[in-house]
Amino acid sequence: QDLGIQLGFDGLGARPQLNVSTTDLRRSYVAGDVVTFRAYTNYPAWIDRAEVRIRDADGRVTTVPITANGSADWAMPAAGPAEMDYTLRVYDATGRYDETVALPLTRSASRFADPDLDGPIVAAGEAEDRTARRTIPVRGGAVTVTGLDVPAGTVITVMGEPVILDVRRGFIVQRILPPGDHGVVIGVDGQSQTRDVTIPRREVFATGLVDLTLGRDFVADESWRRGRIAGFAQGVLAYGTRFTASVDTDEEELEDLFRNFGRKNPDRVLDGIEDEDVWVTTGDDSQAEELAPTSGKVFLRLERDGSHLLWGDFRPSEDLDNLVRSDRTLYGVEGTWVSPQTMPNGEAKLRFSAYAAQPDTLLQRDVFRGTGGSTYFLSRRDIEEDSETLIVETRDPVSGRLVSSQRLVQGRDYRIDHVQGVVILTAPLSPSGSRAGRQRDRRQHACRGRSPLAAQRRDLASP
Repeated sequence: QDLGIQLGFDGLGARPQLNVSTTDLRRSYVAGDVVTFRAYTNYPAWIDRAEVRIRDADGRVTTVPITANGSADWAMPAAGPAEMDYTLRVYDATGRYDETVALPLTRSASRFADPDLDGPIVAAGEAEDRTARRTIPVRGGAVTVTGLDVPAGTVITVMGEPVILDVRRGFIVQRILPPGDHGVVIGVDGQSQTRDVTIPRREVFATGLVDLTLGRDFVADESWRRGRIAGFAQGVLAYGTRFTASVDTDEEELEDLFRNFGRKNPDRVLDGIEDEDVWVTTGDDSQAEELAPTSGKVFLRLERDGSHLLWGDFRPSEDLDNLVRSDRTLYGVEGTWVSPQTMPNGEAKLRFSAYAAQPDTLLQRDVFRGTGGSTYFLSRRDIEEDSETLIVETRDPVSGRLVSSQRLVQGRDYRIDHVQGVVILTAPLSPSGSRAGRQRDRRQHACRGRSPLAAQRRDLASP
């Protein structure tokens, strides 16, 4: 019988996924209830063992062994703190581990009524990623097996794992496999069939152009030779090395084509001007992403097993930020090397980070008091893109003590005109919060240096 089973290769750029949830999607149970956890991952070939870690409010941790794509039961205790959380942690053969974000788990005095659902719960947590920590190097390509109109009661397995059908009697299973030749075994009611698939060791996408203009003015007896080289490449090489590279020399005289190749390009400031005549619409939830951010003519990023080397625009990594605070987007070279040896807690034994950048931007800090408006003018213009940090603070009006703070997200909470230095909030900023206190909007950003001042603070009182 034709079950519409198909197998496809999705390329080497698949993103590892890891998730855990309760099978009934509840987070509150009474003492003695059996809580069934379900684990999901699309890279079981790299996982040596897995466990669900349940932590109570006192910090005590209970571990429940579980298979990579299986389930495990645990009884809600009658004693101890009522508030808990749980995570899924998976280990590879060397002890490195990935872990999901913590989800709440509560012991209640009475059982709550089940919520109204529009359908049955099928494969809770499937195809979702809640990874909070990732240290296992996953190299390979994704293979997807799909099926449609599977008769009720049919038992299907993919690579030895049972498949759960959705409400339309279909299924989708994705697994990341290492490079090489593999036999994907698909079983239907005890009968199996093997389909061969080859995961390539490298995959590269590249595009570019070379423009050459030659001319001769016989009247003025002059000639010109101009050209431009532009291109972009991204891919995965053998042994898991990923790279992204771009170059754009702009149109120049041939002898000046590679002059000042590693320096900042002043024309990049024009990229921050919003085009008022063109709006890009895709008709779906597609997003535009800058894969090669650079203020110069070249961008290069190489990465493998948590280590990377970059030339272009970057922000200092977290460990460097702990030594020298810098929220600016810099242009230069930056790299991080992580040793493959790990400690018992999964951390790398040695981590080295360094960067070198051109100091041609200044740190600026503005503080505005909430006035009920949504538009704020920064003290400077020509702001470096992606260098701003906006924080809304609520302070006690008497002592000035910080009551609460919230970091804003660009695109969701505000938008900014980097050329004019104007910030427009999505919602107006009230002069006071829900509790007694005044609200202030603290902004920190980097501007291109034209002044010896390294920083400036402004307090604007509400009228």
